Amino acid sequence: FNTRNAKGMPNVPVLAPALWEGSGGNVQNDFAALAATDIYQYVTHADFHRYPLGKQNWEPNWPATQPDSGGRTPEFLMDFRITWARAAYRTNNIHSTEGGYNTDLTVTAGGEHVPDDIDSYYKERHLLSLIRKGVTRFYLYELMDDPDPHATNPDGTIGNAEAHRGLIFT
Repeated sequence: FNTRNAKGMPNVPVLAPALWEGSGGNVQNDFAALAATDIYQYVTHADFHRYPLGKQNWEPNWPATQPDSGGRTPEFLMDFRITWARAAYRTNNIHSTEGGYNTDLTVTAGGEHVPDDIDSYYKERHLLSLIRKGVTRFYLYELMDDPDPHATNPDGTIGNAEAHRGLIFT
């Protein structure tokens, strides 16, 4: 950040780190720990990832006080993520650099899934919800499905948990 200013490039954005909530981590505590530092002095934009995850019997009215265990609509816990990011990075310039759903109905690792028809509805809803809440940029993960016959799921099993999140089916 200081190099950016010293080189005469004060308008180059510096995006804060997005925090990963996997492996049983507590992303709220991680944002709180960052808020206690001076990181806000070095970033121009806050960032967070939002993977609401799917669920075969999705629950659109799940109370926001419940744990984020998946199976939720795009809005689930979105306000919390935005609030935590604003507090940690002390800015209203917020990006969500990753988000989306897994559409492979055979994969059980790496988050529960939604069928393609629900995914197509949720993609629009996800984007519009973020815009409505003041998030200035969102990156849908990812452009194309990317099946890999040698892929490993987060739980160590062979599979494609990360390969079925694209806008384009391959």
